[in-house]
Amino acid sequence: MSSITERVYFLDAMRAVLMCLGIVLHAANVFSPSQDWLIYSDNTSQMAFHLGNIIHSFRMPAFFEVSGYFCLLTLNKYSANEFLAMRAKRIGLPLFSTAITLNTLQTWVLWNTSWLPVNLHEYVFNGVWVYHLWFLNNLIVYFLSAYVIAVYANKLGMPIYLNVGGVLFIFSLLSYLPFFIFGAILHAERGLLLSFSKIPLLLSLSMIAVAKLMLSSINAPVSALQKVSNAYLESIVIWASVAICFNLFHRFGNAPSKSVRYMADSSYTIYLFHHIFVILFGLVLIEAGISAAIGLPLVCVAVLITTITIHRYFIQKTSFARLLFNGR
Repeated sequence: MSSITERVYFLDAMRAVLMCLGIVLHAANVFSPSQDWLIYSDNTSQMAFHLGNIIHSFRMPAFFEVSGYFCLLTLNKYSANEFLAMRAKRIGLPLFSTAITLNTLQTWVLWNTSWLPVNLHEYVFNGVWVYHLWFLNNLIVYFLSAYVIAVYANKLGMPIYLNVGGVLFIFSLLSYLPFFIFGAILHAERGLLLSFSKIPLLLSLSMIAVAKLMLSSINAPVSALQKVSNAYLESIVIWASVAICFNLFHRFGNAPSKSVRYMADSSYTIYLFHHIFVILFGLVLIEAGISAAIGLPLVCVAVLITTITIHRYFIQKTSFARLLFNGR
């Protein structure tokens, strides 16, 4: 087995797990004491808050690195026109299919349960329909114009905090762009992926601990130097967390596996469908007054089973549904 083939195995597994972690993240939001998500329970848990923060710290940066890797891999295998056609089918079609069907239904549920007072104009033109699909918008922009954004954004006079119709956020695009580019570099430089995946866990954990300790000593940054220091320390935490993610998956997921292959195949469906089911199950548990200790794992398990069932008995067996929601 070639080393390149081995890399695809563990990156495929990591991409699948990162997408499935969306269930845990959004279920944790339901029971987080911050109570700032679409729905939230009065029965909160600090564990849910910390779990959500931990997952958020590495999940999307690691995902965009993997996406950058596979982006360059695909470009090297196919022509530019074939690449664009494949990405439009794989990313664009599921984006709009999910927005039109699942996200519209989700908005209707939230509106009828008084969690989201929104009208049709706001839903369409203020980007309400995006919800958890924002990362697909980012990917579309990265695939089409990452180079232009990276090099010419300032020259074009594009404000860094520009909000384009509630659909695209320039700050978000620029924040995750380095991870996407680094993922592409991991594919271009054959030895770098292996080196990055073998950064010692102790080193990464030590960097996170030191950075967190230094961040805690600066409670409310006032000066420009303190703000810059905070930004660099937070970046260290993110990159070290991503390195841990690569290390663990390279160590334990770098071999062919039928179960991992199935999870990788179903992960797109799981991500696209999980959001509305987290809300539906969450609303039921909120109404029933279920505690966070029971509700959080219950939502995670129920949503995972439901979305896998949808993939197995609906998406896989219906070619039209497979095209709409998996781009295949």
